[in-house]
Amino acid sequence: MTLPIIFISIAAVFYTVVIFSEKIKGRLELWMILLFLFAFIFDALGTLQMAAISTNFLQDATFLILHSLLGVAVLIIMLVHLLIAVLVFVFEEYQYYFSMFSVYAWLLWMVAFLTGGYLAVSG
Repeated sequence: MTLPIIFISIAAVFYTVVIFSEKIKGRLELWMILLFLFAFIFDALGTLQMAAISTNFLQDATFLILHSLLGVAVLIIMLVHLLIAVLVFVFEEYQYYFSMFSVYAWLLWMVAFLTGGYLAVSG
């Protein structure tokens, strides 16, 4: 159970660094996109591993289902966000859309991350 938690925690750190670095600098740089890619990879690996072992949990099924759905939804949102980041890097005129979408996508991702933490601690 430790490895998926480590992967998702690394993803949280990387994703947070990217979002707030872009906010501070006002634009995306290549290193941010690469870190974003690694955040997505770590999140996907952690999520897939969690899904594989989630049937072993004996927790509130409704909360677990909601967390699982939220986890998949934010993984998809993160992928879309990454694709937007690449578009912004290539076509700078889309920077506004990335900046506008970033905090909301990150907040949703953090809700999934924190509910996962709650599940881990309460189980």
